[in-house]
Amino acid sequence: MIDPKGDALLREELMLAAERRGARFREWTPDGPLAYNPYASGKETAIAEKALAGETFTEPDSLRQAGRHQLRSRR
Repeated sequence: MIDPKGDALLREELMLAAERRGARFREWTPDGPLAYNPYASGKETAIAEKALAGETFTEPDSLRQAGRHQLRSRR
């Protein structure tokens, strides 16, 4: 669940739902102790695609070259 507003009632409901299922409630905040690393898992090609998704390229060749560089740098 992503809650950009930080709704306290929603947080409480999510905590209760996790408790009912016997699951651990994990809360991520920009200042909190949990870290999110989108590059921590996945195949090399998927990680390269994630890394390049935020970039814009004017030429398809530039995108392919950057993708090859990403793959080589992960090995």
